[in-house]
Amino acid sequence: MPDRDNEETPVPDQIQGERLFILLLTFVCGGVTLGVELAASRLLAPSFGTSMLVWSAIIGLMLIYLTVGYTVGGRLADRFPRPGVLYRAVAVAAFFVGIVPFISQPILRASATSMAGFELGILSGSFLAVIALFAIPITLLGMVSPFAIRLLMVGVPSAGTTAGQIYALSTLGSFIGTFVPPLWLIPSFGTRNTFLIMGGALLLLALVGLWRIGARSAGLGLAPLVIVLAAVGFFLGGAPVKATPGLVFETESAYNYIQVVQTNDEMHLKLNEDGATVQSAYRLDGSSPRGPFWQTYLMGALLRPRFRPDRIESVLVIGGAAGTVGKLFTRYYGPIHIDQVEIDGKVVDAGRRFFDMNDENVVTHVDDGRIFLARTDRKYDVIVLDAYRGSYLPFHLATQEFFGLVRDHLAKDGVVIANVLSITDDPRMVDAIGATMATVFPDVYLWAPAGPRTGVGNTQIFATRDASDLSWIEPNVRYLTDRWLRRQAAQRVFGFRPFDASGKGPIFTDDDAPVEDLLHSMIFRMAARSGERGGGG
Repeated sequence: MPDRDNEETPVPDQIQGERLFILLLTFVCGGVTLGVELAASRLLAPSFGTSMLVWSAIIGLMLIYLTVGYTVGGRLADRFPRPGVLYRAVAVAAFFVGIVPFISQPILRASATSMAGFELGILSGSFLAVIALFAIPITLLGMVSPFAIRLLMVGVPSAGTTAGQIYALSTLGSFIGTFVPPLWLIPSFGTRNTFLIMGGALLLLALVGLWRIGARSAGLGLAPLVIVLAAVGFFLGGAPVKATPGLVFETESAYNYIQVVQTNDEMHLKLNEDGATVQSAYRLDGSSPRGPFWQTYLMGALLRPRFRPDRIESVLVIGGAAGTVGKLFTRYYGPIHIDQVEIDGKVVDAGRRFFDMNDENVVTHVDDGRIFLARTDRKYDVIVLDAYRGSYLPFHLATQEFFGLVRDHLAKDGVVIANVLSITDDPRMVDAIGATMATVFPDVYLWAPAGPRTGVGNTQIFATRDASDLSWIEPNVRYLTDRWLRRQAAQRVFGFRPFDASGKGPIFTDDDAPVEDLLHSMIFRMAARSGERGGGG
């Protein structure tokens, strides 16, 4: 059979014979385009997080690539109006879709290192380099719609109908691509395998198209792309996303890239961050995990005027992760009722598997913390807000309206504790959260570990539903029945100080909560300072 793709002028009947297949290709390309955009955010999340800044960069640059693709595709279609040219372009796009997450790994590793050291130049350069990796596949996919319009247009009277069909199918494919990768492919197969699946499906479709039009030599010429993509999937598809010492388990969910890492006798849960932040810890011998912050949550109840351990009857933990906070309250306050809210079901599964998150008194709810509060009528003696994870702080859990909801669910003399990111010499986020809480609660206090601090850390903000006084804490320590806890509490008493809300801000509301702008400003300011110190050294 002759290779019809090499003919100077395509035969109209042959083009129309490809009509249904080209429409199918347009639909699938639309889906893959949106799928790549969503999967790109997950590819970047372990090194750069999932903030609005990251999303804005991804969406903005993808639109630029599509703009270039539309322009080039239209001109190329006018010059070479043959299906084979379209199918070859799709095949190359498919190859790069599948290969991108693997060739980006060295860049992601470099960016993770720079994130830990706040090296601003390397961090910014790595982010831009990863985004640039999507230029080729998205530009090529952008060429598909104008190319398909040119091929299927049979005359001016039907031009609008043809263009409408193409864009309708492409948009419908994009709609499907908005849901299938995040809700099925990524949770089931992981981010890198999702790219492989999308690229492989697109490549197979392009090869079928070339075979259909008799361009078999062109199809065979693309065999190296198929071989390389298959080899990458076979040898690297199941490898760890991030090479981490002590890695016990990793998976991906609709919300997070999840790692469980064993460090000596302790299991650590890490989510989406630069590898340094630990969301949960569990010591294999059953003792309390190291680190002051989880243990300090236990001190909040000491702000109650009539404190006794047996008067703590219920606790709510928003951002329960793998259950560290709930396990600590159970250990030192007994089998009290604890509601633990964690939005990510796969994090809960990891907690039950690796962190012994099986205490009968702890009820775990897979839900958004604010939605859970809006649905429940229960009141709590202590509410712990541990959903502010590193550089990710969900704004709807930091507003005046949210803290009002928290106050309404505190029992008499109840206490709320928020764990907030803090950076040396830059307390703006602590000030903003504290000032917002001060508009709702009568008394707000800060706790931070004693001694000099450098870099990124945590400050815990305590607030009480009713009027309170720090002078209550020290006398209340003696009522703690556990000697270890009593000793820890006596040491931590001196870390508390009143929060002065005057002149602090901004006040976060549901309508205006510039949480991410503030976080980015803090991180980049620290990165710049780190670069200046490094450059001057």
